[in-house]
Amino acid sequence: MMAVEFSADHEWWVQNRVFAKIMAVMPDSSEQERTVKHRIAQGASIGYLDVRQLPDDLRTDVRSALVNAVSRLIEALEQTTRDAEAEDVLQHFRVLRAIAVAGS
Repeated sequence: MMAVEFSADHEWWVQNRVFAKIMAVMPDSSEQERTVKHRIAQGASIGYLDVRQLPDDLRTDVRSALVNAVSRLIEALEQTTRDAEAEDVLQHFRVLRAIAVAGS
């Protein structure tokens, strides 16, 4: 399990395989993107990332990277054939995005 805390009332608890999908769609072409992805990967290695404890600029970038990655996954799922399982996964990602946005 991976826990990500955005605020006292907004957190993610996601399976490692789901978090790996989120990480997989994060860009890392610029130095800043690599820094953000590295910081998130550090949290993933211990199963916990407290976004609140990051410096202000990094906190904003990490939250944005997570929201953008989940948004990419949502867009990709919306383009595929829908069945009940895909709808459940899509709804799960929508909830994750809403939590991250609300926790900012």
